[in-house]
Amino acid sequence: MNLYKHHTNPSGLKHYDQAREMVPIIIMNRYEDRDLSKHEMLNYVGVFTHNPKDAFWFLKNIKSDIPQLEKVIAHSAFEALQYARDIIKKKFPEGEKAIARFPGSAYSYATHVLYHRFPEGEKAIATSPQYAAKYAQYVIKGRFPEGEKVIATSAFWSRWYARVVIHGRFPEGEKAIATDGENAFYYARDTIEGRFPEGEKVMLDSNYKQQYLDFLNRKGIKI
Repeated sequence: MNLYKHHTNPSGLKHYDQAREMVPIIIMNRYEDRDLSKHEMLNYVGVFTHNPKDAFWFLKNIKSDIPQLEKVIAHSAFEALQYARDIIKKKFPEGEKAIARFPGSAYSYATHVLYHRFPEGEKAIATSPQYAAKYAQYVIKGRFPEGEKVIATSAFWSRWYARVVIHGRFPEGEKAIATDGENAFYYARDTIEGRFPEGEKVMLDSNYKQQYLDFLNRKGIKI
């Protein structure tokens, strides 16, 4: 029995602030100890409506497709994504607003649930060099102009974007690439296929100095 709901001032009762956290755990333990069946667990749905993590546990282990609990997890990007990807294995429209707020969840929703672009999440994706570059490669399968500004802030992801998405130079990212000896060398070798003057200072001061000089020598280029 839930004594709190029968009291005129439940918030004044001892441990009221801990009840929402502890009661679901107690019921989970009873289920895992086989003290409650799945059918009996359906009597406790209301207990799992206060926390997305608890609601997700119930949907995963007892029964999915309970609107009351779906509404709870729809406010959490992590649980909404997991629910769509791992449980219902299809779109979860109610959770898309939350999923779209973060680059990682938006990217994963596009790649593991939709298998195509997720326009609502592109604003967030475009804030992350990693996810913007990977979104271009694996989802759009072409350039992602909205994400290029942030990609250009990263030496690695600029070089990667140039190599696997553009298949050519990425001028906007060359300033960042030129700050890192390793990325400058591979950009010169694999993308430019020649000298990269802007990155030579850092390359010649790095462990990639000899590799760069040997590469230019094979090309018949002197500096």
